[in-house]
Amino acid sequence: MTHSPETTLATITRLTRYPVKSLTPQDLEQVSLTPGQCLPHDRLYAIAHGAAQFDHANPGWVAKRNFAVLAKHDQLASMEAEFDTVSEHLKLSRQGRVVAQGDLKTPAGRAVIEQFLNAYLDAKIPKPVKLVRVPDQD
Repeated sequence: MTHSPETTLATITRLTRYPVKSLTPQDLEQVSLTPGQCLPHDRLYAIAHGAAQFDHANPGWVAKRNFAVLAKHDQLASMEAEFDTVSEHLKLSRQGRVVAQGDLKTPAGRAVIEQFLNAYLDAKIPKPVKLVRVPDQD
């Protein structure tokens, strides 16, 4: 008796990415993928808490316990995040009203978002929180 490998077909019904870990996702109509690379702009930024073991001068992979996560910081779910992948501009809104926005490529733009997040996030997260960026992929 011979065995033939079964072919499993999958249907993709939705493409999403999270440009900032734990903020709202972006729906994608299409995406170009590169073998061996992550989904472009997915979790490009994360919200590191004040006790994070994260080296800003030499960023690299660290466990998710170093970052704000929806399971512990559910108030993040009440915000809508819009992220432009070209300019890296982030806009945060609540109930249709913009509460913070900034260019994440610049220290001043990140500081605006961080200032809002430090005031908005409750006492369950060590302060100060900082937006950190994943190193560029080679």
